[in-house]
Amino acid sequence: MKRIYGLVFLLIVLIKPLLIQAQETERIYMLSGVMETAAGFRLLTDHTFEYFFSYGAADKWGKGTWKRVDSLIIFTSYHQQPEQDFILKEAKKTKNDFLQITVADSIHNPYRYVACLLNDNERSTNENGIVTYPADSARYLRMYHPIFSIRLTTINLPKDKNDFIIGPSCDLSEVFFNNLVFTASPNEITSTILPGSPDQPIGSKTFHFKAEQ
Repeated sequence: MKRIYGLVFLLIVLIKPLLIQAQETERIYMLSGVMETAAGFRLLTDHTFEYFFSYGAADKWGKGTWKRVDSLIIFTSYHQQPEQDFILKEAKKTKNDFLQITVADSIHNPYRYVACLLNDNERSTNENGIVTYPADSARYLRMYHPIFSIRLTTINLPKDKNDFIIGPSCDLSEVFFNNLVFTASPNEITSTILPGSPDQPIGSKTFHFKAEQ
């Protein structure tokens, strides 16, 4: 009987810290101290998480799993971020004497304000997701979406075509977490990276997410 009590006591000693640790992290954490920016994590009991980020015209989101390792919390998205934000969907030859690039999603919703660079000539897509260039422009396209991501996509446009349809390779409003590490304390989690920020120099600042009481 004493041996059974001893085993029960040992289990309590081993499990209690884990339960306390889970209680400390399974909450909502909101970004603190960053002007004009809202962001937050919701850590669920099944070790999944939800994330939101809002700044200006950009509203972003993220989902995945989290795990705690000592004083660290590691966030991982359900799937990996594609290598580039945009891909060439269609290329054809028309009678137009200019190049036309249309940026739209799979249901033809246009992507406005996408910055495009051909032969050092930078332009942006219009309300219809269209940008045009002279026919003799270089075919090495560089592009990015200034609202959602400054990741540069590069595409070699076929020289024998002049009309191109380009689409996003993923939901550009999704924030991806590739084993992103946060430091955890009882009432906050911190990182030198602000997930969702389009231009964040790594290590320039510590971002604090305070636990909701």
